[in-house]
Amino acid sequence: MQKNPTGQLNQETEKLLGITVLAKLNKLDLIVIGYARVSSLDNRQQLGLAVKTDVLKNCDLIFSEKHLGDNDNRPELAKAIELAKQLSSSGKSVTLQIYKLDRLTRKMLTLANIIDELNQHNIKLIHSNKTLKQTH
Repeated sequence: MQKNPTGQLNQETEKLLGITVLAKLNKLDLIVIGYARVSSLDNRQQLGLAVKTDVLKNCDLIFSEKHLGDNDNRPELAKAIELAKQLSSSGKSVTLQIYKLDRLTRKMLTLANIIDELNQHNIKLIHSNKTLKQTH
């Protein structure tokens, strides 16, 4: 996604989020995007998802999904990261907040790649109300 000259988010993001959410995000300088994932595809972890999203209640926007931990195909996580990158490139200070690190992935290499991608775009990562120390 490309930054447009006005610093506003592009039409692709508008389709993803809707005009109301987009207008809200454009007014903010500091944006916190939440991401919650449960492993079970059945209703066993409905309460777990509710607890995780409750921890993220102070986020400006929350993406959530149900996917197994070893499956790295996570469309909602991809959307959250892409939005964070676009917001950051438009001059916003962006934080991605998660419940626990293993909610991103259970694979160390994938986790390292996600953290590197966030670092490249100056996006902070917070888990369980703690900031992960990032170095460049």
